[in-house]
Amino acid sequence: MLGAAPYGQRRRPIGPYRTKSPLDIAWRVTWPYFITTILATMMILCTLLIGALEIASLSKSTSTALYGNTSSTGAGIWCSLFFSIACILILLINYMPHVRLWATIAFIASIIAVCFAIILIGLDSKAIQDGRAYNSLPVKTQILCAQLAFAIVELLLCFVYIGIYIMVVILAPSRIRRTPRVLIR
Repeated sequence: MLGAAPYGQRRRPIGPYRTKSPLDIAWRVTWPYFITTILATMMILCTLLIGALEIASLSKSTSTALYGNTSSTGAGIWCSLFFSIACILILLINYMPHVRLWATIAFIASIIAVCFAIILIGLDSKAIQDGRAYNSLPVKTQILCAQLAFAIVELLLCFVYIGIYIMVVILAPSRIRRTPRVLIR
């Protein structure tokens, strides 16, 4: 009786424990970890293939006379940098304690990756169009076509992540009433 807390008062937990908001708990419960891990893995594979195809394209020919000004920009390499940032951030969501914050950061990175995917698609399309107009190296045209295909896949994967994020933004508040407030590390 002497060491007990007065009736009706709650003690603050000792240590690094703190209560999370109900919205943070709902985000943690709602977030599809497995799906986003598979999605990020597929995005990493596409990013690596885009970079490798860009290196192969640049090794074949950098002639601006045959493919126009868009064939030797190295766009696949510098766009892959932004794709890889988005992929890494999506993978990091699984290991971070604040899912909502890191999912939002990955959402912004995915929007930036979408912009760079559109740039890469435009540059590759123009280079393919110019290369076919001059009937030049068919190998480089095939490499650029493959790079264009993987850039489109990367764009679609970014849109899938954006859709997942929007879905969780809509569904997480509905889980607040069903999730009890707990102490989480």
